[in-house]
Amino acid sequence: MEGLRGLDFGVWEGRSIRKIEPSEAYRKWAANPFLVAPPGGETGVELLHRAFAALCETLCLHRRIAVITHKTPTRLLSAVLQGANPLHYRKLSGYHVTSVTYLATRDGRPERYVPANVDHLPVAWRAAPDETEKTAPQTKARENRHG
Repeated sequence: MEGLRGLDFGVWEGRSIRKIEPSEAYRKWAANPFLVAPPGGETGVELLHRAFAALCETLCLHRRIAVITHKTPTRLLSAVLQGANPLHYRKLSGYHVTSVTYLATRDGRPERYVPANVDHLPVAWRAAPDETEKTAPQTKARENRHG
């Protein structure tokens, strides 16, 4: 679903944060990513507009959907669904790369909403799922690959 893709970072796409962080453009964007776009990219407002339209259109066509997307669309849509100011979407905590946000609707209205759930992860990983690669236990696949 094209409307729920991640933020378009424009000329920054694929570049290391260390290379763009010193720039004035990065400082402006980091201070207000909802209203400021990366060079050649899109603002949070633009992402929210397309993501919300895609979500509404899909929910009108289907009773149940599963959406797999990035943190930015999830946090922006969650801000709106929670009645929070989307201007501050990056301050919403708990939206890890592995979290699942659950939304159930009935007659076109939200019936149940569970944001940023990590219950599907091993207990040891739930506190900081974005850091699991540093602390992940060895698996058989890793042991086999690395001898």
